[in-house]
Amino acid sequence: MGNRRRARLVAGVAGVVMAAVPAAAWAHAVFLSSGSVPANSDQKLTLNVPEEKGPSVHNTKIVFVVPAGFSVSGCDPKPQWDCAVSGASGGRTLVTYTRSSGTDADARFSFGVHTPGPGDYPFQTNQTYSDNSTVRWDGSPDSDTPAPVLKVT
Repeated sequence: MGNRRRARLVAGVAGVVMAAVPAAAWAHAVFLSSGSVPANSDQKLTLNVPEEKGPSVHNTKIVFVVPAGFSVSGCDPKPQWDCAVSGASGGRTLVTYTRSSGTDADARFSFGVHTPGPGDYPFQTNQTYSDNSTVRWDGSPDSDTPAPVLKVT
């Protein structure tokens, strides 16, 4: 098989694979655990909010909007980041990570909660980049910007 033909075949297979996987599956805010935790329990939640704009554009601020009914006990320290917990409207809580220095691409953020009763709880997540753009992960599971959903059982 010639080099050109082999290159076309590889490109074609890669295109089929890329088309078969939804864009949202490549990079979006997600819970690192199974996404299911017991009701009325203390939990450490870890979300991954990957950088997706290339090597020179980095996360500068991540805001998790914790749904009403959860009690937030605090956020885990993270090198190069400051973290704060504050109240928000409707009984919600904001967990805000702000980059204080560096460009480390580690996109894992953790905080403690006490869970409410059973249900599916979307965690709106706002991701701000060093180019001052913001992605709001607040859509339904089948949208281009799905909010991470925690199942409480």
